[in-house]
Amino acid sequence: MVYHKVGMSLLRSRITSALFRVGFDWMGKVWQTLRQLFHETTGSLYICMGALAAPSAWKELRLYQHGGPLWRPLIVLLFMTLTIGFGITSFVRARRIR
Repeated sequence: MVYHKVGMSLLRSRITSALFRVGFDWMGKVWQTLRQLFHETTGSLYICMGALAAPSAWKELRLYQHGGPLWRPLIVLLFMTLTIGFGITSFVRARRIR
């Protein structure tokens, strides 16, 4: 009778530890998927922001050709470079997660 109780508690402990192990593995996969989704979404957002600045860059370059200040097109080009660079970096990080 005593052996039966020890055996059942051992069985429960093995089942519990197996369930915890499977649960932690599952949560790890969910976390990995969410991180990848975050990086891909952020990358898309930054690339779109950089692309949406292209008409402004063109406008500022044309104004500079007609005697406008140089710093304005440089700021727009810097913004475009940074946002597109962040977007590409985010996609590279999303690929590394797999």
